[in-house]
Order: sequence, then structure tokens, then C-alpha cells
Amino acid sequence: GLTRKQLRYILDPADLTERELQDILDPWEEVTDPLDPQGYAERVAKSTFPGETFRVLKEKELRQFGEYRTRRLVLEAWEALEEPEHIGNPIAPRQVQGGEP
Repeated sequence: GLTRKQLRYILDPADLTERELQDILDPWEEVTDPLDPQGYAERVAKSTFPGETFRVLKEKELRQFGEYRTRRLVLEAWEALEEPEHIGNPIAPRQVQGGEP
């Protein structure tokens, strides 16, 4: 299956550190809280990755919401599904707690 690190890469390759990019198949993450806005901004600013997966969506959401909202919502849903009470017991998307969609 997909790891959180691989999901972060799909959403925004600049989110991964140089060490994380060395082996995308290894689930090890240098980042402990990918939802921390300041940490994300710092990683993106330091990134030397040449492209973005969803550049237009990201730019639109930054203008409209002041954040890359899709990234946050997807990672919040991932975190909720990784909680022990949900493993092996899928939940409906509307039951995921967090900010407004």
C-alpha cells in the first residue's frame, strides 16, 4: 500500500526533505508532523525539487484559502484512518474529524 511519505510526495514533492527523497519506497520519514504549517513552508522553501504535481490547484488554494487546503485535508484524513480504532474498520469520509472541507 501507499505510505504517508509517498502520499506527501504525490501531493507536493517539495514537502519531502532531501533525505526522504533518497528512497521514496522506504516508509521512514524525517518529518514527524507533516501538518505543521511552518514546517511545511520551511521544507518547500528549502526544496530543490524541480516540479510540482498539482501546481495550479496549489496556487489557486493559496490565493483563495491562504493554504494548500487539499494537502491538509488529505493528510488529516490519512491521520484519522491510521488511528487504531479505524484500522480494519473503514469510516465514511464525512465521519473524519477536522477542519471544514
